[in-house]
Amino acid sequence: MIGTASNPDGEIRGQLVPATGPTLVCPGNLTIECNGQTTNLTAQVSSATGEALTVTWAVNGVNVQTNLVPQGSTTNVAVVLAANLALGTNIVAVTVADTTGGLTSCQSTIVVQDTIAPVITNKTISPAVLWPPNHKMVPIKISVATNPVVRNPNRRLPPPKLPSHRRRLPRVRICRIRIKIRSAP
Repeated sequence: MIGTASNPDGEIRGQLVPATGPTLVCPGNLTIECNGQTTNLTAQVSSATGEALTVTWAVNGVNVQTNLVPQGSTTNVAVVLAANLALGTNIVAVTVADTTGGLTSCQSTIVVQDTIAPVITNKTISPAVLWPPNHKMVPIKISVATNPVVRNPNRRLPPPKLPSHRRRLPRVRICRIRIKIRSAP
């Protein structure tokens, strides 16, 4: 940036002045466990001139949160994103702008993984007994409780292992399974 000034003789003098745009420190790259809770990520923002700052957060290319930091309170301010991140790799981008148009940005890679297998702690099957044997289809309801509680209710189980001529059953959602069983001839 060039600062200019004139003296009483009418001379205009220029001087190089270092740019003083906002500064930003992104959250680090992380690998976290999927636990169904909100993830908090913190960025540090500053303005050497004390200008108001606008901090924009984007997750995987979609703006999800904007924070406004008022003028005068802009030295090493911690700004927090509270988000539910998707399972897998998430790119979190942070952009900070000041009121003079200064802009800076950075990004972090946050990997959300599900490595803790649920353990079935309680199960209920209804009806408990299939009787009498009459070669008719009977609806059966199976309910399960897991520990830890299933973190992603849309997670799908692999298809049941059946002989190849019987592989027409669709994948089922965890925690709610409906199976029809026919007795063998």
